[in-house]
Amino acid sequence: MFLLLLLLFIAVPVIEVWLILEVAQLLGGGSRGLGLTLVVLVVDSLIGALLVRHHGRSAWSELRGAINAGRIPGNEAVNGGFVLIGATFLLLPGFLSDFAGVLFLIPVTRKPMAGWMFSFLRRRITVFPTNADSGMRDFAYSDQPRRRPESGPANSSSAGETDLDLEKQHLSE
Repeated sequence: MFLLLLLLFIAVPVIEVWLILEVAQLLGGGSRGLGLTLVVLVVDSLIGALLVRHHGRSAWSELRGAINAGRIPGNEAVNGGFVLIGATFLLLPGFLSDFAGVLFLIPVTRKPMAGWMFSFLRRRITVFPTNADSGMRDFAYSDQPRRRPESGPANSSSAGETDLDLEKQHLSE
């Protein structure tokens, strides 16, 4: 897994730079082509920001609607997570990351990606049932001693006294 991540962190920026240079060549080459490529990247980022705004609001309203309806917002949370991932990809400069970000934002592609993600996680995660003690005790049925306050604020003679003052007073008697 470490080698795969290392490869991705090296390969993705190299591919992004290569794609930017190829687009610059297609748009005329030289400084003119590079300038037009930078304009395309900026416009692409602005369009991505508008898409994130629209889909983010709809994902948030779906999530709130599920919670207000009393349902567990499983699919809505996954959609919101995909919108967040797509927004992150759109913030990165480059055409490959923008393409991946748009894939995460489009609702048509989110469902197959969610299915792939869940099948990937099912293969990787193993759930073991356990009867472990949570540390919580059922005091009504346990033999644990109960500590009852000897005197509390309801039993204090002065309304300004605290439990610490009462304890000091009790120890001095």
